[in-house]
Amino acid sequence: MRTFGVVGVVVALLSVDARAAATDELAALYARGAYEQVRARARGPGAKAALWAARAERAVGQLRKARSRLELATVKAPRDLALRAELADVLAELGEHQAVADLVALTDEEREDGRFDEKRSDVLVGLARLARLGGRWKDAHAFFHGAVRLDPKAAAPNVAWGALLLE
Repeated sequence: MRTFGVVGVVVALLSVDARAAATDELAALYARGAYEQVRARARGPGAKAALWAARAERAVGQLRKARSRLELATVKAPRDLALRAELADVLAELGEHQAVADLVALTDEEREDGRFDEKRSDVLVGLARLARLGGRWKDAHAFFHGAVRLDPKAAAPNVAWGALLLE
């Protein structure tokens, strides 16, 4: 009986490692500008695959496809702030400002209800991106500052915070 439990844990850990490796591969392809390869390889059901595929679609101007993909992914993973922020960016690019405002307001309500773990850098980055889209620069700055404090060596919060400071 115990052997099956250990095997199950090992399989679960290998699955997590495989997903992380696939996400790293998508990020590397995206960084090289291989957008079609990103879209072709991002076929999995996970939020990260949808996020990278949508980013690739944005990069080639397929905003409607990116929107559809992100809307479906956010239904499946409603608490994933990276997906939500990416969707808000796409909606802003499409000129759908009321939809962006609604998404920001929903996030604010859920944050007030304590639905997000604000001790995680990625959560603070998502909150910061959405606050910026809502025009709340001081809040965005505070969230980015918190994210960098939690994980000072992580590139994403530092780069995003720098971009905010340049705006």
